[in-house]
Amino acid sequence: MAIQAITADPEDGDGYASLGRACLGLNEPAEAKKQFRAAIERSAENAWYLRCLAMSLKVQNRFGESLLVADKLVELYPNDFENFVNRANIRLMSNQYTEASADYLQALSLNPDANEAHAGLGDSCLGKQQFREGEFHHRKAIALRPTWAYVLNNLRVCLERQGKLKDAALAYKAAVLVDPQLKVAKENTKSALDRYLGVGVGSIAFLIWCIFNLATRSRSKNDSDSLLFLVFGGAVGVLVLSYFFRYFEKPDRRDELALEDPDLLEIYEKIKRDKERQNW
Repeated sequence: MAIQAITADPEDGDGYASLGRACLGLNEPAEAKKQFRAAIERSAENAWYLRCLAMSLKVQNRFGESLLVADKLVELYPNDFENFVNRANIRLMSNQYTEASADYLQALSLNPDANEAHAGLGDSCLGKQQFREGEFHHRKAIALRPTWAYVLNNLRVCLERQGKLKDAALAYKAAVLVDPQLKVAKENTKSALDRYLGVGVGSIAFLIWCIFNLATRSRSKNDSDSLLFLVFGGAVGVLVLSYFFRYFEKPDRRDELALEDPDLLEIYEKIKRDKERQNW
């Protein structure tokens, strides 16, 4: 269709832009960029053409060039919140978190319900280690678009970094329900629940056994080396044992979770079985 449109009217930029979008869909960003530039030659200030060009440059990791196009869009259309979101997304991918946050905030001043701006601002806060603020904006984005698995994924990170392990597990429960094939969400559901349920005692016990075994073997060495090793091993052992008993003193959270949210526990058990069988 795009080629037919170009043939019918070679001076109409829409045909070139449509062909460029098709090339992006075929994972041919270089050819897409060529077509978008052809469209811009026919209408230099068309916002759609410029956005498409910025996108094609961004997917090639040519962030500097993409940012120049995004700057032009903001200059041409300063009251369009999408232009600030697009520029912020480029800056976010370049790890320019402060600049990205400023653009997302400007977008929200123009459209307070811009869910992509809330999501991006949450990601920027996450990049700056501002987990509480990140949680706030991710929750805003989810309130506007509840089935956004990617944002649910990032919300978990903010929650877990604040020690809100059960909330983090629930966020991943939602992500898995929204997109059952989302591997990252599955892995992180298990990780968050492992922490909440206190999984890991076996690993600690194994570490204690290793220290004890090495200390026993060290007796065959000379006395000074043996004494030094035993002192070091004993100190490490005390620390590990204290951590070990703290885990043991925790209540049985698996039973607690089974009562409070049996669906979440069922998802965890299924994910654990699938991972053991390497089904994902």
